Amino acid sequence: MGELLEIERLQHELDLFYDRKVSFREKGKIRLLQLFTTTYDIFDVSRYGFEYEAVHEKDIVAVLNRILSFKPDIIMSQDSIIKAKRYYDHQHILYIDDNDYSAYIWLFPYMTINKNEMHFYDWKNCFSSFGRLYGDDSVYRHVICSTLTPGAVFMEPELYIPDEFDTDICIVAGSNSSISRIKAYIEYSCMTWMKHGGSDSLQEKLKTVLYNMIDIFLQRMDETGELLEDLEVYEEVFWELAGELADEFRRISLESRQYFFKLIRMLIGYGVYRRLIAKWVMESGYRVELWGDSWENEYGVEECYKGKVCDREELKRIYNRSKICLFTNPDFGLHTSMFEMVSSKTLCLAYNNDNITLASVKDYFVDGESIVLYKNRSELMEKITYYLQHMEQRKEIICRGYQIVKENKLYREWQLTSAVEKAVELAKQNMDMS
Repeated sequence: MGELLEIERLQHELDLFYDRKVSFREKGKIRLLQLFTTTYDIFDVSRYGFEYEAVHEKDIVAVLNRILSFKPDIIMSQDSIIKAKRYYDHQHILYIDDNDYSAYIWLFPYMTINKNEMHFYDWKNCFSSFGRLYGDDSVYRHVICSTLTPGAVFMEPELYIPDEFDTDICIVAGSNSSISRIKAYIEYSCMTWMKHGGSDSLQEKLKTVLYNMIDIFLQRMDETGELLEDLEVYEEVFWELAGELADEFRRISLESRQYFFKLIRMLIGYGVYRRLIAKWVMESGYRVELWGDSWENEYGVEECYKGKVCDREELKRIYNRSKICLFTNPDFGLHTSMFEMVSSKTLCLAYNNDNITLASVKDYFVDGESIVLYKNRSELMEKITYYLQHMEQRKEIICRGYQIVKENKLYREWQLTSAVEKAVELAKQNMDMS
């Protein structure tokens, strides 16, 4: 009862401020508060063109206190705007979704986007998808189409490659790299879609089918060591398991079903493969450390799980003191995490995938020269073994990769500032703020 009263008090205090607020602060003084910061986001706030704070807590009273003390113009979430608004929702705050998972764009036809919400997407995927789905530009008022390259902070002062290491292999994951997290994504993404694409009666039946699909793809990909990317395989397994769900599911539009199968390939297929990569390296006999939210409630990783990472200096140290860091997401070519591993002077091993939504790794790095790429379990384990045994070659790749980050000035802060400025311009058109 006491907590509810405190929540009401805090929300009342916030209302008193935001009800009176009719404009953004001056350029350069705009305040952005980021909620649910994932483990790989380690930004140098001195490079921002706005005032920035981050909230790592999820306790509602703690979050509301931070909002009240900072009084942001913008709240950015890497989880979802829906969850951010559960803490505090006001029309005079601009909410930005900076989530990077690719299938999310296909959820737009089933979402209500309010005038004070913005979404960031890479332009390569954005224009073709929106043009196909909408045929008009109304949704563009809610989307920042940007050439934003996922980048990282250039860590200064320069780090050194240590002589002693805490672990052989490190995986930092705040996304769907665990079975528990895959199921959480199913709960949100698929159930959100089903509320619009189908009837409420299908939800529990669908969840059971998808959980069974997790088990099937775990077994298949563990046996082969290969990622199953063929969309038809996911469709076939689904229809085999659908049972009495099948007839009702076929009543849903073809476009909706096409979206659905792409979504479950991303959630289940890619997520399962990431979980298996952790399994394979843990079985290898090498020292392995798992960090991040994704592993917190995962069965079978207890001996390797080291905890969450909230501080950028801690993450830099974790990367730097690991002989090899793995980027395990097969859904992306180039990603923020890769730049941050490379700029922390560790050897980055990343999944080799050009069938992607963002820029290719090969736009910046060369396999075997400035980064190391793998395609399947045998290649992953072979390269891990080789580079653990060949320290000098590992150092050469680390140094070349680091030089690329430095020379190309891959600082995400500068690019993010530009995107936020675009968001504010559009928000002024959409919101009751001038």
